[in-house]
Amino acid sequence: STHSESQQYFGQPVYGGFDNIDEDVFTQEFRFSSHDNSNGFKWLAGLFASTEDMKRKNTGYTFDMSYYGYGVVTYDYPVSIESEIYSAFGEVSIPLFIPELTLTLGSRYEYVKRDMDHGYIVTYHDLSNTTSENYDIDGSWNAVLGKAALEYKYSKNLLLYFSASQGYMPGGFNYTETNKEFAAFDEQKSIDYEIGFKSTAMDGRLMFNTNLFYSKYKDLQISEEAAPMKFVVSNAGKAHAQGVEADFAARLTREIHMFGSLGIIEAKYDDYKENMGSGLENYNGNHMTNTPAYTADLGIKYRNKAGMFAMTDIHRFGKTYFSKNNSDHFKRDEITLVNAKIGWETESGFEAYVYARNLFDKEYFTETVEEYNLFLAAEPRTIGVQVGYRF
Repeated sequence: STHSESQQYFGQPVYGGFDNIDEDVFTQEFRFSSHDNSNGFKWLAGLFASTEDMKRKNTGYTFDMSYYGYGVVTYDYPVSIESEIYSAFGEVSIPLFIPELTLTLGSRYEYVKRDMDHGYIVTYHDLSNTTSENYDIDGSWNAVLGKAALEYKYSKNLLLYFSASQGYMPGGFNYTETNKEFAAFDEQKSIDYEIGFKSTAMDGRLMFNTNLFYSKYKDLQISEEAAPMKFVVSNAGKAHAQGVEADFAARLTREIHMFGSLGIIEAKYDDYKENMGSGLENYNGNHMTNTPAYTADLGIKYRNKAGMFAMTDIHRFGKTYFSKNNSDHFKRDEITLVNAKIGWETESGFEAYVYARNLFDKEYFTETVEEYNLFLAAEPRTIGVQVGYRF
């Protein structure tokens, strides 16, 4: 069980959002697997169940609408969403022809049921007036998913692989949608292909992995902030993403480790049109929102026998669009962020650090709201102290 409360302000106390949420989650999984054996044949089977009860006692935002003659207005969405998830899964790995070549086949069935009890309350504080609406909606989604992978262990230091799998995200409901007819969004399905290798060298002191991937989406789920504090999910018809990923880790000395990664992606809408009231907006061929053209990370870590610890890492993000029409106004250019951490770790488990995030205080934004021309500023330079104990 969790409880969370928050207040968000946009420049003045009468302009912001609020949350008061209780959430109860229960999950249970049973797994059955084969014993290790010399012939390489392995199997795995299991069952999974989860229930979730989320109660948004108060969730909404308050605006000063005096310009429109309403004074201060609060929009509140007291919503309860109950979810049930059940699945059964299995996987088998079979050696093919030679011990180094293995075929893995897997399947999963998933069933999801959701029920939303929706409330909507508008309070006009200056006019001493309140209006409210309620509706109930439920829905269920299910899918049978498959996976196939081929692995070739070329040597003890090099593994080659190829995989094809079906991806899935169940549908759901937008809790800020006041019209029952438009509250639901559809499930998302994908076919994902990946080919690559994993390698080690220098007696395990160097690790390097890379892969190429291609994913084709149907009913891609798109999350966006349609208005301040009003997040909604909609579906694009079809989309695809393709690219390359690589990562490495190197133990330069007993005390010094270096690590890094690079990802380059092209993600575009293939069939996505939206009725904007004034006409049909066509996003075909546009870049997916919130998807950097590339990401790159490089870091170095020092830890000695006495327990002294120090680390710094650099993160770089490529050009990112935040609007579906790829407007330059809501585009974020390339940015570089630097973090640092220094401290002490003892053998008994005690640890203490001083850390800095966004060390050079880079100004950038992480979200936008097109309708109101709003940009959510990212966290500025943050310096803090962290103390912990490892059991």
